[in-house]
Amino acid sequence: MNDLAQQNIPPAVFKKVFSNFPTGVAVVTTYGRNGAPLGMTIGSLASLSLDPALLCWNMRKVSSIQEDFVAAAGYAVHILAENQLEVGALFASSAKDKFDSVTWCRGIYAPLLEGCKAVLECSSDRVIAAGDHMLMIGTIRSADVEEDEGCTPLIYYRGGFASCGLPARA
Repeated sequence: MNDLAQQNIPPAVFKKVFSNFPTGVAVVTTYGRNGAPLGMTIGSLASLSLDPALLCWNMRKVSSIQEDFVAAAGYAVHILAENQLEVGALFASSAKDKFDSVTWCRGIYAPLLEGCKAVLECSSDRVIAAGDHMLMIGTIRSADVEEDEGCTPLIYYRGGFASCGLPARA
């Protein structure tokens, strides 16, 4: 067997390679098993299927709220606008009172944050263990999209939040 097939790249190289791939920034929210609102920032969001409408994202297995998301009937995915850097940073932090600092309302499955580029409410479809992460697959039940074409998304690039600075295309 080829020796290359047996090798893994070092974690530092893995991180450096993927830091050069800009991703959108989203916040996922749900209600914990105790009913409290929970949320975290992700950069791993992807569309998965058009019919049925599915999306996927992932979270570390060691996340303190991982079990709550796995047990949840659903969650909301909030695609952040470039003016929501503080929201992205807040939900990436370990702060316990995240929802005290944002405007939100109750959704079907999860707290819904206001002012986002788009919000997707999803029922949990399946969870797949993959390495040190859990791949979360959700069925999109509702979608709300900001109509302001000048509103550009927040991105994550080379270890920090950034603006894509590109005009919207039709």
